[in-house]
Amino acid sequence: MRVTGLLLFIPISLILAYGFHSAPLWVFAAAGLAIIPIADWIRRATNQLAGRTGPAIGGLVNVTFGSIAELTLALFVLSRGHTTVVRAQITGSLIGTSLLGLGLAIVAGAGTDVSFHGASDEPDILQSPELIAIVGMVFVVNSIAADGETTWFEGVLLVAVYVLLGIAFYFATP
Repeated sequence: MRVTGLLLFIPISLILAYGFHSAPLWVFAAAGLAIIPIADWIRRATNQLAGRTGPAIGGLVNVTFGSIAELTLALFVLSRGHTTVVRAQITGSLIGTSLLGLGLAIVAGAGTDVSFHGASDEPDILQSPELIAIVGMVFVVNSIAADGETTWFEGVLLVAVYVLLGIAFYFATP
């Protein structure tokens, strides 16, 4: 059975939810299976777009549509007034994506004999601000996520860390 056949689970999930008033677990399972072909269509569309526009635009569109399920869920949860759940979801998504990307980069780089020396033969002094900015961002996000409450100082601190991170990467790129 091809992935497109899983589209049959769209009406099945609706019938389970509104026709039979089934348990939420069954509705969730059917809806989860129905999302698979839609996600495949989005993946193929963004790959075709990247082939025509280049990897930068294609990557940006891929990241944007990769988060569309989380954004849709956040809108539904927010419409019910659960702002703390949405904040926790977004914070967890950012931390998880950042750590996953960093972990994959470390694993991919560890398997090669290539080492990064920067744009010149000078010592890599500019790698330190990058590391400080990333570690600072992890600490700030962790402190915000720990208590679930945000203050203006935490917002200013987070913006400062983002600025530091931007400056570090701006000067580190050749």
